Amino acid sequence: MKRIGIFSFFDIAGIVDDYVIYYLKEMNKVLEDIYFVSNGKLSQESKVKVEPYIRHIIERENKGFDAGAYKDVISAFESEIWDDADELVLFNDTVFGPFYKIEDIFLDMTNRHVDFWGMTRHEKAIAWREPVAACVQSYFLCVSSRMLHSKDFMDFWRSIPSDMPTLQDVVINFEFKFTDFFEKRGYTWDVYSDYSEIESEIPEFNYSPTYYGNYELVKYKGYPFIKRKNLIFRDGFKLCNGEDIVKCLGYVRDNNLYDVRLIWENALRIYDPQDIYAACHFLHISKATSKKPMTTSLKARLFALIRSEAAWDEVSERIEECVGAFSSVCLCVSYNMRELANKKFGLHQNVGKIEIISVNESAEFFFDRLAQTDDDLVCFFSGDYIDGKAESKISYKSAAYKDLDCILPYKCVGDIIGFFEKEQFLGALFAPDSYIGGHIMHHGGYQTAEESKRLECFCRDMGILTVKKNKRRISNSESFWCRKNILMFLKEHYDRRKDRLLCTDDMKLFIKSIPYITQEMGMFSGITMSEDEARIEYVNMREMLTSLLDTYRDNRRMEQFADIVNWKLPSAKQLTDFCEFCGTVYIYGAGDYGRRVYSAIHEKCEIKAFIVSQKGNNVQEYMGIPVIGKDEMKCNSTEGVVIAVSEEKQEEIRRELKRMNIRRVFRV
Repeated sequence: MKRIGIFSFFDIAGIVDDYVIYYLKEMNKVLEDIYFVSNGKLSQESKVKVEPYIRHIIERENKGFDAGAYKDVISAFESEIWDDADELVLFNDTVFGPFYKIEDIFLDMTNRHVDFWGMTRHEKAIAWREPVAACVQSYFLCVSSRMLHSKDFMDFWRSIPSDMPTLQDVVINFEFKFTDFFEKRGYTWDVYSDYSEIESEIPEFNYSPTYYGNYELVKYKGYPFIKRKNLIFRDGFKLCNGEDIVKCLGYVRDNNLYDVRLIWENALRIYDPQDIYAACHFLHISKATSKKPMTTSLKARLFALIRSEAAWDEVSERIEECVGAFSSVCLCVSYNMRELANKKFGLHQNVGKIEIISVNESAEFFFDRLAQTDDDLVCFFSGDYIDGKAESKISYKSAAYKDLDCILPYKCVGDIIGFFEKEQFLGALFAPDSYIGGHIMHHGGYQTAEESKRLECFCRDMGILTVKKNKRRISNSESFWCRKNILMFLKEHYDRRKDRLLCTDDMKLFIKSIPYITQEMGMFSGITMSEDEARIEYVNMREMLTSLLDTYRDNRRMEQFADIVNWKLPSAKQLTDFCEFCGTVYIYGAGDYGRRVYSAIHEKCEIKAFIVSQKGNNVQEYMGIPVIGKDEMKCNSTEGVVIAVSEEKQEEIRRELKRMNIRRVFRV
């Protein structure tokens, strides 16, 4: 049997990472020829990398995504492909894998004797407000001889648009259409990894199993892939905890199904570290180690910055308790605290374990001492907290305790060091965000546009181009653990331009850049938290969320029909309920939609006017109701607006009404 493949590829920089090479190498076990189609220019180095595994390299403009690539190649190489090929495989670069023998998968599917097949299916669903039938997902399609050599096959490719500018266009015109088109013409199909257990009888509740069932697919259904975008996929939180990718990655790693280095090499090059952290739940909960000293090959050094006496007793006690876990400690204190520090740690100073210095405002003290050690890890504890302009010492103390319990957890420091030894791709761990006092405004890694721009410029100066504007940080905490080589990267930059740095703010900027340096060096960042802090955090977050939801529920009761965006097919009863609730409404739109709405509601409420975007020479009234321009509308807070225009115009009108501070809006 002669089986050929068309592989669709896209990378904005034209770089082919090793996960693609592995995929092509494995597919060579079942394919005689591979046509490699790049939707954009490839780098010369990448061309050299792929050449041993493919027959042709085709570079094209990125029109139509993978569907456009397949269509172009099928059209250009029609006679060459059709003359003697028995099967055609269409596959692309959107997955990591395979985790299982691809030969066994093809043998199994060949024995099922179907006309086309894929790895997974999307059940019948509602997509962009339209019902769609169940279909084979198009990232991997295998077409058998009967269908491949049919007139129907070419008719399908002629029927899809040549230029599909959005992913939505491709999904509708290619993925959803492919299965339906051929099934209606009598061709049979199947999938290798069928996860019908999560199918719902209600189409609205069917979603892609490759985003919500990776773990079960890989572990129980023999599914050989992980979709790449799972590593930044967070929309799932509306339906589930988002645990799927965490469990799946762990299963693949723990069972040696795949070299996870290939995953992180690609993901860390193209995705934002905050997005990876949030989707993959990179949170380490430190646990108390056994009473026996922990054996690890990694050495760590502690830098502790303390400027206030408010938390001194607790912080100094914790440092004394943890000092044995570190090769050395550099204690940086304000000048007026030096005597306290000498008194507390005099004994350790005598044996060279702890160095006490008076901290200045620049980063120079830090980098000078960093270069003097041969440690693998650095722990940096910053007790430098200010609660907005109030400078509350109570908030200072509590925020310091929070970081202390996460960065220097009681009897758990060894567990953090061990975690770095276990996770070879882990580069940095930060204390979680503080939400105390004025810090709440920066919770979630929020930063102002000015802060974001300054960080972006700072990183670009180091040659790091992955920072995106207005992206959130992993944490707003300035306490962290990281590998020493990450900080040495920073030191080189500091030495090169220290005469231009602002002494009062340079250290904060360095800390903010660590996740991006970590990413540049092929590692990921996360959060570390102690078991004690996790208990506090959960209860506090629950109470905060409850408070927010109570406010939200109150608002929904006040405006229960306001801006109903998620009702895809609002019923007549919902419309009349809305009108009765408001009492007085405007109908936005004086065309056919508007007149139908008028017929449905004119007995239920007062209709004040029909609204049109531009008055012009339109009719002045309809059924005795005035027709006015939107600028003439005077809608108070209790009155509502029913948008009765075509769907493509609704969103723009909704935004305009929102700008006019009109909240009671119903879309039909």
